[in-house]
Amino acid sequence: MVGNKNLIGQRALVTGASAGIGKEFAIQLHQAGVNVHLVARRGKFLEELASELNQKRADSCTYASVDLCNESELTSLCEYIATEQIDILINNAGRGSFGRFEKLDLKEEIDLIKLNIIAPISLVHAALPQMKKRKSGHLVILASIAGIQPLPYMATYAGTKAFDLSFALGLKEELREFNVNVLAVAPGPVATEFGGVARVPGEFTNIGRNEAADVVRQSISAMQKGKSWIIPCLRAKFLALPSRSISWNLTTWLTERALRGALNVKEQRPSAL
Repeated sequence: MVGNKNLIGQRALVTGASAGIGKEFAIQLHQAGVNVHLVARRGKFLEELASELNQKRADSCTYASVDLCNESELTSLCEYIATEQIDILINNAGRGSFGRFEKLDLKEEIDLIKLNIIAPISLVHAALPQMKKRKSGHLVILASIAGIQPLPYMATYAGTKAFDLSFALGLKEELREFNVNVLAVAPGPVATEFGGVARVPGEFTNIGRNEAADVVRQSISAMQKGKSWIIPCLRAKFLALPSRSISWNLTTWLTERALRGALNVKEQRPSAL
């Protein structure tokens, strides 16, 4: 639980809030006194979480079932943001893919780009005018340690996360004078329902995963401190260390060999992912 009273009464919009990191953001921000608006495709899960949170504090949680890959639904959400006060925007929704690029479904790769890049920049664009006018606000963008390391067999995913990281850091400086903070969160493998696909495929490797609750707790703390980016949890920091100290040519070569075994297992079990 986050105990900073500065968050009490603020309003947050959380994408990908039906499970995993997004759900944890909703829960922990709500515990800190924030009113939350939940967004994800799976309305049933949102309804259950909203009911749980509203029982703890009446009228503190709303939700909307939105497919962020659908242009009209994304536009409607942006219009909603433009007319409602949003103090904290958590851009968490995302997905990944794993496999030989030419064998991956092209539409799904394009949808991945829509969800990981187009959706967050659209929502940020919608929220910024009101935040700049108030001279306050928090924008949180979920990147990944994949954003600082090219990943063979996950090239599209890593590319989108590199964009997210660069976008957040650039925007951070642009908005500094307006007191609008931008935080890029770059977790490593996380114990969520899609972590094995969107990040290092843990189902096929011995790489451990961090708990979503720990990732979110450290991220909210970093947000409140006004940090520009964070790699939460020691395991992720350790995994990211080679990418920050060794050439990309070498680390990418090593990563390909590390993931090749996982790829072989996946290709032998095509229904596993």
